[in-house]
Amino acid sequence: MGRFGLLWADNHIDPEGVGAWPSHLVFESVPSTQLGRKTPQA
Repeated sequence: MGRFGLLWADNHIDPEGVGAWPSHLVFESVPSTQLGRKTPQA
């Protein structure tokens, strides 16, 4: 039950659209480009 609660909370914290995030970012000195859409979650 704890895992499902965490997944639910994480999905509701994330912004709905990817437009809320910057298109380019750097994580651990590695540049990254965001996709233009949300990816399906299994």
